[in-house]
Amino acid sequence: MTNKKNVILFFFCINAVTIYSEVNVSHRFLILHSYSSKNSWSHNINNGILDTLKQDFPEACYNVEFMDTQFSKSKYFYDAFYKLITDKYRWMKFDGIIVSDDNALHFIMKYGNQGFPAVPVIACGINDYNYEFQNPNLKSIILERPDYWGNLHQILKIFPETASIHLILGSDLADKTYQNFKLLQEKSYSSSIDFSIMTHRCFPKLKNSVACLPDNSVLFLAPYSIDGRNNLYSEGKAEQELSDISNNPIFVGWDNQLGTGVLGGSVIDSYRMGTVAMKTMTGYLLEGKAKQFITNYEDMYKTIYDYEVLSKFGIDSSLLPDDAILINKEPSFLYIHGLSFALVILIFVLLGQFLYTTVRGLKRVKIINVQKEEIIQLGEEFIETQNQIITTLGEVIEKRSKETSTHVKRVSEISGFIAWKLGMSEDHIQNLKAASPLHDIGKIGIPDSILQKPGKLTPEEFEIIKTHTTIGRDILSNSDRILFQTARTIAYSHHEFWDGTGYPDGLQGYEIPLLARITAVADVYDALISNRHYKKGWDQPRVLKYLKRESGKQFDPILVKVFLENIDEINRINIEVDSQYAAPTETK
Repeated sequence: MTNKKNVILFFFCINAVTIYSEVNVSHRFLILHSYSSKNSWSHNINNGILDTLKQDFPEACYNVEFMDTQFSKSKYFYDAFYKLITDKYRWMKFDGIIVSDDNALHFIMKYGNQGFPAVPVIACGINDYNYEFQNPNLKSIILERPDYWGNLHQILKIFPETASIHLILGSDLADKTYQNFKLLQEKSYSSSIDFSIMTHRCFPKLKNSVACLPDNSVLFLAPYSIDGRNNLYSEGKAEQELSDISNNPIFVGWDNQLGTGVLGGSVIDSYRMGTVAMKTMTGYLLEGKAKQFITNYEDMYKTIYDYEVLSKFGIDSSLLPDDAILINKEPSFLYIHGLSFALVILIFVLLGQFLYTTVRGLKRVKIINVQKEEIIQLGEEFIETQNQIITTLGEVIEKRSKETSTHVKRVSEISGFIAWKLGMSEDHIQNLKAASPLHDIGKIGIPDSILQKPGKLTPEEFEIIKTHTTIGRDILSNSDRILFQTARTIAYSHHEFWDGTGYPDGLQGYEIPLLARITAVADVYDALISNRHYKKGWDQPRVLKYLKRESGKQFDPILVKVFLENIDEINRINIEVDSQYAAPTETK
């Protein structure tokens, strides 16, 4: 009795998506899947059905049920599910039912007339060809037929020396799959190939057999969820384990098997199957007729290969069909960051043009013997313009990450002030102030999805963020001028920590360049006290407490001491910068 209660409670936890709208409802559909919502095959079919339904019947309502029969399909299970579903929908009238895979169709064939009388049924992903249309509700079956011939053609093109092809079946696969493969064996145009079917009752023994196959063997693996001893395997588990131990390539015929270490092949497009199922339902409701067995349809298969597995077996991608899709192929760095680098190149081209024009101007000034004061003034204007361009570039980087443009100006002024307090020369101070706005230039190579993420970054995303230091160094590495050397040093080292726990090189103490240490204090202070798109700025006491705590850990303790002793002057600097660069107020 306790077990029955547990099963009933389980049914109430079944993942069901219900969309209600009692206004302008044109149709209502029940979508019933054999497997769980986490099964990618059922998930993709469901997406194909719903996307098409929303196009064909935009005012319709739908209910989705996942039976989760992958590992349980007993009579008691079906009876309990029938009770649940009829109680749940007893007040609803459906215009159509779409089912995916054999278990859901079996359920509807057994209980449909009783629970949903006179409701048309379209079934997709069906392996059992022996259904008879004695149930008047069943209007059409879309068969699940793997592309054996297409895969055989691709196998022989990619591996012309193939000596044997082995089909691997789980014990739950329909007999028709076996029969189709036998037909392939009998009618194969390559009599030199040995065809065999591996149906071991025990999966570990199957793995041993696969591992011992000779060279020039090829495997074709059907979805495998249960072996002959009723041992159960989650989706993709068998594919992954067999790929790990196989010295020969594994082809597959279903798209949910990809990404598990198998090579790939011509696979059934589960999303497309869902769209065809819904289109068939639409055709029946509008025209009153539907083809009983649908065995072929447009775009039934997709050719998909795993790039990493192709590389593992040394396969040239030119041997693949022209329409082949490659997964797990990392896009090039230029492809990912092309737009960002184009922006950087454009800015440097403009800077180069300006420098060229300025140099020509200086030569002309000398030629016509312009007074020395005018030449000096022009040089000062050139330096000022150069600094403005660099500051503007820093602002572009900050705005791309949704920060205020005044951040780089405040960092520049605070850095220069600290350098002055340390007794550095005027040339070094001006060089630092001009270079510090480029400390985060490397962020131009970081994807927007990470740079502008409002929440906390994942460890993987933070590792990508950390690469902005090396990207910045590389961007600034094409010039040996003092300004660019300084900017390159700051961009690369401003995330190094005094105690050696920073990045990218884990430098410690005085190993960290002084200008990078100065910029780090100014940058972190302004970042903490300022409002950002992902946080509210801290109050000053909290920021100063943080600097004290991190003195000797993240920051140079001498610089923190200088900073804290002159906090009033730093506040004045920030007020002047904000006042000078504040956005104009719109007037009416």
